Amino acid sequence: MMSQTDLTFDPQTVAAGLVPLLKEYAQKLVEIGTCTRRAQRLYAKARLEKQQLAAQRAQADFESLRFALNRLLPSTTDLSREASQLVEHGKLEPVTRLELALRLAEFESALRQTQQRIGAGVTG
Repeated sequence: MMSQTDLTFDPQTVAAGLVPLLKEYAQKLVEIGTCTRRAQRLYAKARLEKQQLAAQRAQADFESLRFALNRLLPSTTDLSREASQLVEHGKLEPVTRLELALRLAEFESALRQTQQRIGAGVTG
């Protein structure tokens, strides 16, 4: 029986699997950020117009988005770390390394922007 330490992975194959994951989750993070901005605007508008129920709904939407991001954070950290290690140390073809580095930068940018947006709170 082969142990996990005996397994070897082809860096090109791993990179080929990471690229679509980075792209997919960068898009999900952008969507969370967009929905967060919408909830923040709705909350501000509802508070300004003294619409308590609408403000509560917007705040509940915001909290759901915060929860979703917090659930993704451990895995997004792992994904970022794996891709970064492969870019830095993997034996990759130059084009694969470049694509992986670009997708990683795009992913990390989306993650930081979404974290900042949610970190600003419902009042944004």
